[in-house]
Amino acid sequence: MFIYDASNTTKAIVNVVLALVALLVAFRGLKSFKLINTKLLFTRNLGIWGILAVAIFIIIMSVENVPLNIITVINSKNFLLDTMIALSAAIFEESICRGLILSAFLGLFIYESSSYKFTKAAVWSAVLFGSMHLINLFGESPRATLQQMLYAFATGVFLAALRITTNCLLWVILLHFILDWGPLIAASNNSVGMSWSLLFVLFTPLLVTSLIYLIYVDRQLSLKET
Repeated sequence: MFIYDASNTTKAIVNVVLALVALLVAFRGLKSFKLINTKLLFTRNLGIWGILAVAIFIIIMSVENVPLNIITVINSKNFLLDTMIALSAAIFEESICRGLILSAFLGLFIYESSSYKFTKAAVWSAVLFGSMHLINLFGESPRATLQQMLYAFATGVFLAALRITTNCLLWVILLHFILDWGPLIAASNNSVGMSWSLLFVLFTPLLVTSLIYLIYVDRQLSLKET
């Protein structure tokens, strides 16, 4: 809010600084970006549901014109600013949501010896990730904001599954950056959102496959603990 009237360059620089601070806080607080101390075995069920989730995510990226957005921003005069904004958003949000918040929920469920703790931690961290998009009400329509919250929730569960699978924060930051990497400076803030039918057709399968994948992850890891 303090830099609301600042130039886009100033905002981009401040965003990068805040993102790096969030990453440092997450690392210092967690001591490590690893979530599990054991290696996942890619069983048949994990392979099937993991591949399905990734395939659906690739389809979503195609429908959302992610490849075209990347080509556009590469050829844009605002390449550096758009890249800084997308990268800072990816680092900041992933440090907070898939770094601190996911680890916090996971630690809570481990403490309570909860079953399906990875699935629950992924869902609750995704709920908070989706809720963070309420801030977009200041610049976009309520419909577009609500849709962003819903697809951010589904995407958040998928990113949590990726975070748990890779046991590393770098890959979710990179994927988040690719999703956001587009002509952001020139983009309009008055989006009315996509159609509701398209929203549910795209993101319901992503959510379901990611949840099923996480359930199988929980079952495997719980067997290892016993």
